[in-house]
Amino acid sequence: MNGYPKKVVRDAIAKLLTLGVNYRLHRYLIDRSQDDWRSLVSDLHVRYDVKGIGIIASRTNITSGYFLHKDELILPDDIIYMLGEQLFDASMASYAFTILEIAGDELVREINHSHEEGKAWHLGVKQNHELSEGEAQGLKIRFAKIFGVDRNIVPTEVIIRLARVKAKRNEFAHQGKQRVDFPNFLEDTLAILCHLFFMCNDDEQTLSVFPFSAYNSKWDVGNLEGLEEPVTFGNR
Repeated sequence: MNGYPKKVVRDAIAKLLTLGVNYRLHRYLIDRSQDDWRSLVSDLHVRYDVKGIGIIASRTNITSGYFLHKDELILPDDIIYMLGEQLFDASMASYAFTILEIAGDELVREINHSHEEGKAWHLGVKQNHELSEGEAQGLKIRFAKIFGVDRNIVPTEVIIRLARVKAKRNEFAHQGKQRVDFPNFLEDTLAILCHLFFMCNDDEQTLSVFPFSAYNSKWDVGNLEGLEEPVTFGNR
């Protein structure tokens, strides 16, 4: 097998890791702004840099673009509360799921040419916040078939985490819930991709991805300092 399946997963992991740091950076700025919200309100009052958006629509003006008014003055006091909303976490989680979904699609397309085109690779795993070990065991054959691997090398954990991620994703994507624990959501998506990497590449025993300038030797090529326990394969 060529190296493309490995690249697919590594690139997706790098995107998720970057997204995670992006989240931390913006959460830091949001938290800092909340701590000193009076100064922020004062700054916004100087030039009213954050503009309001409104709609005045008729049957005929929608296609022309005149229905959308994008530069309306609004009071900073009316919007400062938005800094603490959980919608930011849900938006990040939505993009993280998209990265996972696209990577899985590319992986299946590359290694399983018999898979039905356009059919989601995760379709056989239904949403479930607390999928049991036994239920996950029962889904192994179907999951293994999608990726063209032996069921015995499919960890039940990848199915359990996938079911949990889908449950969380469907809550904000289809039910409108805004409260999402993005750090935990990100950990699940990263773990799923790691499992897929080892499932589809039996010649690999370790996976190391750090898409930033490294200040620690554990990111050096061939260094296993970051492993807290022995690498295992097969059932968990």
